[in-house]
Amino acid sequence: MRLMICQLPRYLLALMLTLAVGACGKDDERKSAEARPRTHAYVYNDRVSFAYGGQGERFQIQGWSGMEQGFTWTDGEVASLGFRLQQSRTPVLLHVKMAGNTRAPELPFQPVDVVIVETFARPPHQKTIAHWDVAEEKVFTTTIPKEFVRGPETITRLEFHIPKAVSPADLGGSGDRRRLGLRVAELTFEQTKQQPGNDKGSAGKRRPFDYEYGEAVAFSAGGDAERLQVKGWSGPEADYTWTTGPSAMLGLRLRPSKIPVTLSLRAAGMNSPPAVPFQPVDVIVNGEQLAHWEVADETTLSAVIPERFTVAPENIVFVEFQLPRAISPAALGNGADGRQLGLRVRELSIEPTTKSVLQP
Repeated sequence: MRLMICQLPRYLLALMLTLAVGACGKDDERKSAEARPRTHAYVYNDRVSFAYGGQGERFQIQGWSGMEQGFTWTDGEVASLGFRLQQSRTPVLLHVKMAGNTRAPELPFQPVDVVIVETFARPPHQKTIAHWDVAEEKVFTTTIPKEFVRGPETITRLEFHIPKAVSPADLGGSGDRRRLGLRVAELTFEQTKQQPGNDKGSAGKRRPFDYEYGEAVAFSAGGDAERLQVKGWSGPEADYTWTTGPSAMLGLRLRPSKIPVTLSLRAAGMNSPPAVPFQPVDVIVNGEQLAHWEVADETTLSAVIPERFTVAPENIVFVEFQLPRAISPAALGNGADGRQLGLRVRELSIEPTTKSVLQP
């Protein structure tokens, strides 16, 4: 056999060698591809960076420019992403940190419709889940219904519809001809705390986040505040519920209002003078800070929510309490409780704002 190979013409030997090397190369390429992360695969709470060197490109489908230092621009009127998400039995939160391509006064913000697409349906079914007016950089939040998250065997497609995307050249800013809309920095998906079986809105049951103006929601044991809780809450106690950690969030589905509405919260802060005289609290609604509180003894706190927050699809308002000085009783020498406590919340209500509240 060895003699027969040696007697073959040189051009045949060269051809055989080329084919053998090519086969080995393809095998190595296949093994390398298998070692790479699965396209579009996502793990809840992972922060996807769209900065240069980040993971954002793994999820892009269409409508994106190249990654830059700190962000990626959308390019055109539609930008889409695809994610393989684990099936969820509760609604899923979407957080996007971004800014808009703006120029006052002609383009004060970028209007954006956020659309979720069922790629596994035939024909594909889509639903608008949020409308955002995007100007300065902040975190925008909305919910994805659980029926759009069927498991990693299907891709959940997320689309940003940006009808006013425009090039810097057309705005007179530079020679850049890309049609820029959103400057995206990062994105996160997060499962909500809601329990399965509470989302049908049938008699005796209410969907997660359902709320009626004027309703007093009790955070005590036996109350129903848990259906509004998204993250950062301990279990209900006899008369109240504590927030845990540096951030606690509520979601409330509000009917559209033509006037601002006022959120009222009956709460006390975790305090122990002189080390911790009060709890500083920033109240963030759909990514925008609307109030700052300093909370010690139990009192009624309030924040005015502008009417623009109640008109998006689903009308879900996300209220976040940022608590940078949350601290455990154990750290203060008051027992063994290691939870990082911030606010001790007794009751919440939201009502249309009166003129007296709006006056300075």
